Amino acid sequence: MSRKILETCLARVENKFELVLLASVRARKIAARGKAVSLRVAAEQAPQLKPGMRVATHSFSAIEGHANKAPVMALREIASGVVNMSELRSECEQDAVRKDSLIDANARTKRNVTDMVEKAVQEQNSEKKAADALFNENVESDAAAVEGEAATASEESEVSNLSK
Repeated sequence: MSRKILETCLARVENKFELVLLASVRARKIAARGKAVSLRVAAEQAPQLKPGMRVATHSFSAIEGHANKAPVMALREIASGVVNMSELRSECEQDAVRKDSLIDANARTKRNVTDMVEKAVQEQNSEKKAADALFNENVESDAAAVEGEAATASEESEVSNLSK
């Protein structure tokens, strides 16, 4: 890619940041279309392939004849004016809205999971407290029973000592 292409692109776009956004949207579109077309071509070529042969895959652009990667082809299209800039800007805005909605959905999911975990921890704590209270009651009743048995045993020993 040459400096001339970048200078031509910057003449068509307001600033470098917008150029990066627009070129990335167009490059993704080129790459997605190229994959879809490549899969169709691969399906057509499959009967003709011999074992070990690979299907050639490449991206397709509005500018044919260039065997470059999608980002370079996107910049070439912007520089040559083949791409409608207003459509590309609207696609970029739609992309941003889609990403924002995905981020919001992920945040809601994360909050829901956090709430579920906190609720489970609270339930565990309340179950543990109930188990501890039951254990303490059993220990106290066992201690009282042991004290009662000890008192009874000591009384019996005193009675047996007196009777002797």
